[in-house]
Amino acid sequence: MFNREEKVPLPKVEKNTLLLKKMTLKENIGDDGFYELTTDKAYVYDNYKIIDMDNCSVIFQDRGNTLKAKSLKCKIYNNVKLEMFNKIKGNFNEYSFASGDEGYFVYFFDNETGFANGNLQISSNTSKVYSESVYFNKQLNTVEFKGAVEVEYEY
Repeated sequence: MFNREEKVPLPKVEKNTLLLKKMTLKENIGDDGFYELTTDKAYVYDNYKIIDMDNCSVIFQDRGNTLKAKSLKCKIYNNVKLEMFNKIKGNFNEYSFASGDEGYFVYFFDNETGFANGNLQISSNTSKVYSESVYFNKQLNTVEFKGAVEVEYEY
């Protein structure tokens, strides 16, 4: 039994904010794709238009491609865009990637574009690319590295 002194205080939550623990959000995209967000804690604002997440992971699957990523913070804006912050790690098909402590990633659902920055490292079995930032476009199937870029090849 708990008495009043032993109760753990609830986290402070703003008015009109919903706090959810251990949340999973799944949304279908296109004919055969989906994304799934999982988080330890989610703050839902403005009638589900903005969701802030702590310790989050995402899976995107579309057109035979799979992206999996984890970060300390995420934010989704009503299927408009997804942002990830701080120490982002994951993989895209056969490539793995990681950012530094100040990593940032954004993906725009409408035009399937995005970018990431923050001491990025992208690796495959035979190569590594280090870059300040990367821009990508799913529709055009393009990736562009910007800033200081270093490439290592293994033969």
